[in-house]
Amino acid sequence: MNGAIIFNALLGKTKNDPLAIATAMQLTGLTDRGVRRVIKSLTANGHLIISPPTGGYYIADPKSEEVQVYIRRSRARVYTEMRMLKLLDGQAALAAFEELQVGLFKKVVA
Repeated sequence: MNGAIIFNALLGKTKNDPLAIATAMQLTGLTDRGVRRVIKSLTANGHLIISPPTGGYYIADPKSEEVQVYIRRSRARVYTEMRMLKLLDGQAALAAFEELQVGLFKKVVA
């Protein structure tokens, strides 16, 4: 139910007018962490929800430049983490990194 409430509140929101976490908390009675979990769940279920640098959330157009920027930044974070794991864990991390690259490529192409 909270997912539907937040999803409906996101409709019509934009990068310049995102849904504030405080507003989502008021609408649902959830804590900050609870709202973030609902957003994560909505995203995991295929909704392209983005948080701009100024905070809040909105549903983005998959073809927009901001989504492409988000994808590039996300990849950079993943690559940085995997390089660190490679240093810590050696070949097992390298294999996981290569597998992740293939998975990311398949998702972007699909």
